[in-house]
Amino acid sequence: DCFVYPTSSTWYEAFGRVVFEAMAAGAPLICSPSGGYAHYLTPGANALVVGDTQAMAHAVIAVRDDRSLASRLAMDARREVEAVQRRAERRLFALLDGTSSTTTVGARARSEADVADHDAPARVRVASANGFRSGD
Repeated sequence: DCFVYPTSSTWYEAFGRVVFEAMAAGAPLICSPSGGYAHYLTPGANALVVGDTQAMAHAVIAVRDDRSLASRLAMDARREVEAVQRRAERRLFALLDGTSSTTTVGARARSEADVADHDAPARVRVASANGFRSGD
């Protein structure tokens, strides 16, 4: 088994979430180089990145015939998507905690007011590294 994701050179895939889902599932990847997802791929390490249909067909055969290649691609892809998830979680918690450099002073003030206002309706409690914080 493998995950094949061809995209046209004339069409840009903004993110390609299905690529990340395949990485998380532990599938070996064969992808085109066009799209936001491609920034997370290391050709030959966590994916086979190919530019045309014929090369894609050869890559599928290579993954089918070389189980160690398939296994290595799948493991490295899974590691990469887990690292992406950890980075996203750290950024989210930094934003929620008001410690991110991208958080504005106004958002920090609102966040602090939300923390003090535990009884406000329509609030969601979010677990963070520093305990629970209220948010919108």
